[in-house]
Amino acid sequence: MFGSWILAVFSLIIAGDAFKVSYELDDRFIEYRKDAKWLVMFYAPWCHHCHKSEPIWEQVAQTFNQHNSGLGVRVGKIDATKQTRSAAEFHVKGFPTIKFIQGDNVVTYDGERTREDIEEFAYKASGPAVRKLTELSELRAAEGKNEVFFVIVTGENSSGELRQEYGNIAQTLMTTTYFYETDSKLASGNVPLKGWTTVAVFKDNKYFTFDETTSKSLKDWIEEEKMPSFPKISGGNFYQLIALKKPIVIAVVEQMPFRHTMDAAVEKIYDHVEEIATGQREKYHDKLSFGFVDGNEIVNHVFSEWIEVPAVVVYDPVQETYYISAETPQTITTESLQKFLDGILAGEVHGAGGKGWFRKAYKFFYSIAAYFYKMFSTQPILSSILLGLPLGILTIILVMMYTNDCTDNKEEDEGDDDSDHEKEE
Repeated sequence: MFGSWILAVFSLIIAGDAFKVSYELDDRFIEYRKDAKWLVMFYAPWCHHCHKSEPIWEQVAQTFNQHNSGLGVRVGKIDATKQTRSAAEFHVKGFPTIKFIQGDNVVTYDGERTREDIEEFAYKASGPAVRKLTELSELRAAEGKNEVFFVIVTGENSSGELRQEYGNIAQTLMTTTYFYETDSKLASGNVPLKGWTTVAVFKDNKYFTFDETTSKSLKDWIEEEKMPSFPKISGGNFYQLIALKKPIVIAVVEQMPFRHTMDAAVEKIYDHVEEIATGQREKYHDKLSFGFVDGNEIVNHVFSEWIEVPAVVVYDPVQETYYISAETPQTITTESLQKFLDGILAGEVHGAGGKGWFRKAYKFFYSIAAYFYKMFSTQPILSSILLGLPLGILTIILVMMYTNDCTDNKEEDEGDDDSDHEKEE
């Protein structure tokens, strides 16, 4: 009986290891990284987020290491606490860190840690920077697959200068979105054309073209258009939105685990913000950015304030101020939300926050309190040990010091009494 139980446990351990198909790499990887395309996760054994990401990483490894993806990407992982040369070579500063490595070409992943997003990152990073569309079916496939992509349409007298600039930008941003190229014959009737050379973005199931007559450069226009009109905001793309230097309208919602659905009250908030983001492009596109967050962790951190779910908030990254709408799921309408946004743009609604010293000090202490709250809520036992052990040692030291002082004082008192007795005699 006992022997069969041991055999069962051993079998489970072997089975668990069998599912690990990613390569465990060491510092020799620095030399042989030029032999192939690599997708590598740098981790630390004590890192909670690394353990959480491991099953997803093994799924990614199954896609590329076991299945014939046709991409030629190998998936590995490196223990950065042991393989310190590799960690230094690739400038690893946090865990887990995911990088696409092909020779001297190194790209760091900053998206969501989901299987689909990581695999999509690998496809983009593998290149080419600009993919050619030669059939209408390929264009339709791109429209069906991607929320956002760019396409340059060229004709007989196309501008070589604009095409070169488009290629250079694609080389820089190839891991964030797809860049395509096609000719005017294929694009005619499918992509709106402007002259001999047209650069267009596909988003919200529509095409929008770059206007060379405006003051915006092609690079600035692509940077502004490379995200969906109403994206899910994560730690990575939030800073991309901040870089646009426009107030960000955020729907703070909560999706149900595994189902990615919302209850009716939360969905109402989501729908109204999305309607304005996608339906009022001409009015707000140059003035505001839009997005939604799943949960309030990001906005709590940015605002240093607890934001209830659901809510509509606006963050101005230039002034570092924020605005919280008083609307509730029962009272919100598209018209009332537009009035709130118009008031912010007109300077009629006053926000909180700012750049003052008091505000910076408040954010500092809030971040410390939030850190300890998160630490105790996620790992209460380990947190209690980490904090309780030094406090316990400090308490023992203080008690011993106090006890020694009392003992010394008592000995001094006894010495004084002996002296008095000697004098009396």
